[in-house]
Amino acid sequence: MVEGIPSGPPIVITEGSSDARILSGALKLLKPHLEGFIRFLDYDTGAEGSAVAAINMLKSFAAAGISNRIVAILDNDSAAHQAVLTMLKGAGNLPTHFRLIHYPEIANRIRLPDAWAAGAVRDGRKWPRRLYRAIPRR
Repeated sequence: MVEGIPSGPPIVITEGSSDARILSGALKLLKPHLEGFIRFLDYDTGAEGSAVAAINMLKSFAAAGISNRIVAILDNDSAAHQAVLTMLKGAGNLPTHFRLIHYPEIANRIRLPDAWAAGAVRDGRKWPRRLYRAIPRR
């Protein structure tokens, strides 16, 4: 690596295997020519998945001097925002080739109380929070 110039393919860190699988599949479908140029963290190897784990991995990559461009994409929920605030209080700045972003706000999603963060029961079944985000308000 030439000092200050990132080398290698960009690495995308998500909160878990579902996010990585969906984003990787979308890239393959929408921009197939870029598929081999972007790497997603492989959660099948036992990597821990959560907002805190993603931020800790980002900080570890920074401490190790990883020269690849790194993007950590976190959910747009209270747990992810709290993890970022906690990181900002106790850590210095990330390298300029690292980014920490959240999924965008979806204007018509149902707002859920934080008590439903782990999943909600509706119609006698437990539903993951992410499914509610995609359901338009009535």
